[in-house]
Amino acid sequence: MLRYLMMAIAASIVLVLTCASCKDKNCPDYLQYQVPYTVSPIQDTFDIGDTIWIEMNFADQLTDLRGGIANTFSDFDFNLHLECGRFDIDPPQGKAVSFMDAIAFEGEIASTILPMSGVSFYKIVPFYIEQTYSFKGAVVLKQQGTFLCGISPSSGRADPFEIKGNCNHLSLEISSKVNNGDPAENNYHLLKSSPVPVYRDMTVERFGQGAVCFVVR
Repeated sequence: MLRYLMMAIAASIVLVLTCASCKDKNCPDYLQYQVPYTVSPIQDTFDIGDTIWIEMNFADQLTDLRGGIANTFSDFDFNLHLECGRFDIDPPQGKAVSFMDAIAFEGEIASTILPMSGVSFYKIVPFYIEQTYSFKGAVVLKQQGTFLCGISPSSGRADPFEIKGNCNHLSLEISSKVNNGDPAENNYHLLKSSPVPVYRDMTVERFGQGAVCFVVR
């Protein structure tokens, strides 16, 4: 009797392991999502005192870029940072708070300046209401130069089980997408004028879809 009981238990364990291994068998290697936002106006040259508008309005269900896996990010902390690098000087500078003043009209925005280095950025927190994230802010340009700016989650990857849903045993990669994501329309060509190799030689793939370049005169 004990022998049959042990065999039944072993069979149950095998069944559980088998089901676990086939869970979400159509999942990609990892999940890759994008937080969308818009920047306007899009142009290559601004003057000091000009205003750039940044907006977000997207549903909490996002679709993975690799496998088309939809998941809901309910009141999720994307930990969004607006970062800005000036790359027409060597060494370059990453001091967004010095480059622009930022004001939130919907959602929240707060400046952070790192001690010693002076590197700075703006933390952006969109409102989450009725399954929708929304943010509207203005940045007023106050320093001349050529800049690469963008909003992105401060950490590229999140640990597994940060979400509950499809393929939630996988790690997440969360990036951003500005406007339609076309690097050419986001002034990728301006990078070629930089005296800094890391900017001048940046590939389109490295530039990605979540940033814009512009000149302030």
